[in-house]
Amino acid sequence: MADEKLTFLATIILLSVTIAISFPILQWITSLTDIFRVEPIQILHDSYIDSSNKILYLHVKNPSSVGIAIQAVEIVGFENIDSSSRFNRGNYMAPIIINPNTEKVISIMLSKDYVSGMIYQVKIYTSTGGVYTALIQAK
Repeated sequence: MADEKLTFLATIILLSVTIAISFPILQWITSLTDIFRVEPIQILHDSYIDSSNKILYLHVKNPSSVGIAIQAVEIVGFENIDSSSRFNRGNYMAPIIINPNTEKVISIMLSKDYVSGMIYQVKIYTSTGGVYTALIQAK
């Protein structure tokens, strides 16, 4: 009879300790998932295509807590600009890194002619596989 009481008491103590330890471990595990959360980059509204000089000006913002690497930019139906082509020319080396909580204006030389006043769909491809789209007007 005394052994049963001791066994029951030991079981209650072990369950209490297990529950008390599991809550901090659960909170720690859920905090680790926040580290890997990447918020999307934002293509700001003052981005535009300079049709006379054939330059795409992308004003992008990275609101996340990690850097984002832009691997390629596509003007849908017209041209692709990636790390093996024009990213290696000029002021930027491939890939273009947008630091956490910063904004950057990226100027990319274009090879095709664009009509002033027209709106073009632009896609940004990141190294993590993200694709971000915006409508940008040629001026």
